Amino acid sequence: MFMSKKNVSNDSSAPESIIDKLERTLEQRKWLRFIGVTDGDEQLNVALLERALDSLLPPANKGKNEPYAEMLKELAYFGIKTPRQLRELIQKHRYQILVEDGRKARLEKRPNDAFYFHNGWVRCALSEEFGDAFNSETINKIARGESIE
Repeated sequence: MFMSKKNVSNDSSAPESIIDKLERTLEQRKWLRFIGVTDGDEQLNVALLERALDSLLPPANKGKNEPYAEMLKELAYFGIKTPRQLRELIQKHRYQILVEDGRKARLEKRPNDAFYFHNGWVRCALSEEFGDAFNSETINKIARGESIE
């Protein structure tokens, strides 16, 4: 006999319904794609960078058209080439960026308390880590593929 979700929720001794099991499995699979994604030492690429940032940053901070290819070049220039290195960089500066993000979001009256998109988070972390070496001139040279001396 098939039990509806309503019947299952009213009877704690009833077996898990197919719907409940499916919902639980889908929820687990959603999170499984992020487990370990930032622990690897493989070379970052656009898809891996997006997945890693999705797992590291608040969902409200993801923009619709993030420039992951540009971020990849900027990160690589500063020696951030693996998901593990990216995680370490973001975690090291996460608190400062969260505070600044929340402050700017309130000033701009953003409804979701998010100011920086992924690109902004990465640039803030690089700026915190590398100081004056990470500036708009450097970003422009990296984008043009010029060497930076």
